[in-house]
Amino acid sequence: MKYFFRYLLLVLCFTVNAQEFNFKEYGVNQGLPSSQVYDMYQSENGYIWFATDRGLATYNGYEFESFGLENGLPGNIILNIFPQKNNEIWFATIDNKVFSYNQELRKFQIYQY
Repeated sequence: MKYFFRYLLLVLCFTVNAQEFNFKEYGVNQGLPSSQVYDMYQSENGYIWFATDRGLATYNGYEFESFGLENGLPGNIILNIFPQKNNEIWFATIDNKVFSYNQELRKFQIYQY
C-alpha cells in the first residue's frame, strides 16, 4: 500500500502542468525605432530606456517615445546607458560622444570635454 501512494505521488508530479510565461514582444511595428537594441535600463519612474542604432526610445508601459538628432542627441547609434544616483542618465554613442538626460528637466545635454 505504501508503494501505491509513492507511485501515485510520482505520477501526479509529472502530470501537473507548469506555469506558462506571460510576455509580449515589442518591435518596430509597436514603436521601437529599431530592432537592434544595444542596452536597456528601467528608471525609478518605471520607464524603460532602449539604446538602439536609430536613437533612444522610452516605454512607459503603454507607448514608445523616440529621441534622435532632432531632440539634441549627438548621434543616432547609442551603445550604452549609465544610470546615476542623482536621477540623471548618461549615454554613449558609437563615436565616443557622451550625453546625459535629466529626468526632472526632461532635457538632453551633450558633455563637452
